[in-house]
Amino acid sequence: MRTRSVAVGVVIFSVSVHAASAQAVAVSPGAPRCPEGQRPMIDSSVVTVVIGAGTAWNRRVFTDDDRKRTQFYADAIRQHFTPPTSLGAAPTLAESQSTAWGGEYSRHSTVGGKLVLVVKPNGRLRDKFWQVQPLSAAFATAVMQATVAADAARDFEGIPGAASNRMDDTLVVQIRTIENDAQPNELPMMRAQLQSYIADTPAFVTKKGELYYPINAGDSGVENEGEMQVIVGSDGKAVMPSSQITRLDWRDFVSTMRRAIEGSTYQPAMSNGCAVPGVVIERFKFTMQRQ
Repeated sequence: MRTRSVAVGVVIFSVSVHAASAQAVAVSPGAPRCPEGQRPMIDSSVVTVVIGAGTAWNRRVFTDDDRKRTQFYADAIRQHFTPPTSLGAAPTLAESQSTAWGGEYSRHSTVGGKLVLVVKPNGRLRDKFWQVQPLSAAFATAVMQATVAADAARDFEGIPGAASNRMDDTLVVQIRTIENDAQPNELPMMRAQLQSYIADTPAFVTKKGELYYPINAGDSGVENEGEMQVIVGSDGKAVMPSSQITRLDWRDFVSTMRRAIEGSTYQPAMSNGCAVPGVVIERFKFTMQRQ
């Protein structure tokens, strides 16, 4: 089933047991692709970029210690953050008119993403990487530079919470845009004017990549459902670093979901005759065939 809305489609995959793999292809969102003399329709808005100090991985954190530690790291990054002069050519992507299974309103923009930090017990940074890559290279670079600067200034030392038997902290700091004021557990980073396409038709899948039941989950016989918000570039290909899994009960199914997306092709969103980036919500259902 595909639900048509502004630049978003919903596709449900159903799969039985198979065993194989697919090739992954790295792509970029690309600029709008227009016939000569045509330009996409654009809408502009001013938003606040915040560090979500209450979010870790794909779950809300509930303990006071979790919130204190997350806010501690987020605040250290914010103190060293310098807004880029430009967010680059990649625009804000059109918003969904429906919610994902997680209940959150779908919005993808040039800024955003999930930054993973691995910090040693002594408060020094061991590793950093984007779990979900922002579409704006300038913004991503600025956040990473702020993270390195915070580590160099030893601002990650003095981590809140009990120090005894402390191991590495692995933390995901969610960075996103909001149109209104930040909440108490969100730290404002910058104000930015973002552009979004006014899409005539949404992006949608034209050829599904093959979906396999993962071999390492075969013994359990578990059935599973998953969801992924996929960035579709103007070339009709999924932009995997900027796409993210929004619902999954079993981690064994992550790789097979991603392979299916990588093997799919899409019709990009269209705006005034131009192919533009868009968002597709892909839903998966895994079932085990019984002999």
